[in-house]
Amino acid sequence: YGSKLMEVQNNESSSWLPATAESTRALEKLTPFYDPDSIPTVVAYERESDAALVLGAGIPAAWAAADSGVGVARLRTHYGPLTYAMRATGSEVRVRVEGGVRVPPGGVVVRAPFPFAPASATVNGQPAAVTGGEVVVRALPADVVLRR
Repeated sequence: YGSKLMEVQNNESSSWLPATAESTRALEKLTPFYDPDSIPTVVAYERESDAALVLGAGIPAAWAAADSGVGVARLRTHYGPLTYAMRATGSEVRVRVEGGVRVPPGGVVVRAPFPFAPASATVNGQPAAVTGGEVVVRALPADVVLRR
């Protein structure tokens, strides 16, 4: 029966996310660059609605929970090269965002790879607001901790 399930299941996020979801719209913009031999994910994107640089929204939780975590080095953005690392352990996710990238007008927005919003967060050891599952960072470098 397992082989039959594989024939009918659909793991494409666009099949279960609303068409208006930011992740769906971001994946649609990436379609021309899609390589069928790769695993599509979004590690960072520039959100036009508030001119923010969003990190972590498309990262699978399992990648962040791996021993080495997940990250990018010198990813080109309109705001300069972006370098960050994310690692989930237990009930928290730690994100280190390096300097080198300019903070956009909407800030650097960090999202955890949880299926729900974090309960609390800190940025550089100071309490930070969690709004809509996001934490906005206004100065770099930054150490962000998101807690369930």
